[in-house]
Amino acid sequence: MNEHYMRILIGVLSLIFGVQNLFGLKGFASSEHHAVSGSLFGSLAGFTSFSIHAGGPPLTMYLMPKQLSPMLFAGTAGIFFAVVNFVKLPPYFMLGQFSSDNLIYSLALVPLAPLGVKLGHYLVKRSTPTFYYQVVSACLVVIGAKLLWDGTSALY
Repeated sequence: MNEHYMRILIGVLSLIFGVQNLFGLKGFASSEHHAVSGSLFGSLAGFTSFSIHAGGPPLTMYLMPKQLSPMLFAGTAGIFFAVVNFVKLPPYFMLGQFSSDNLIYSLALVPLAPLGVKLGHYLVKRSTPTFYYQVVSACLVVIGAKLLWDGTSALY
């Protein structure tokens, strides 16, 4: 599948879903867990995370209607992407993605990771569910617009 079309597709879906949630419009997504939709969105999140580094929107589209507490939402996303990123290591290695420059940049950023986790934990813990989901929806709109821009500008 062409990566530019994938960006456009995920971008459009993110924009629609994010705007829908910002304006409180009811969508078709279920608040209950269903194995089929969970597997579909989980697979889509994993695939887009691997191919275009945009796994967040599909996972968010699945999790948001569940109305999890902000801490449970963030924890679920964190664990999901920890597993996805671990699974991506062998294919990325085989594709030659681990250059010395790449690894040096990663090592330089390692000390910032605990700070980011602490700050994220602090902010999520103090957020009301309404505010948290508004921020997540707004981020989804921004990410959707960026993906749509990147996908369409690469085609022309």
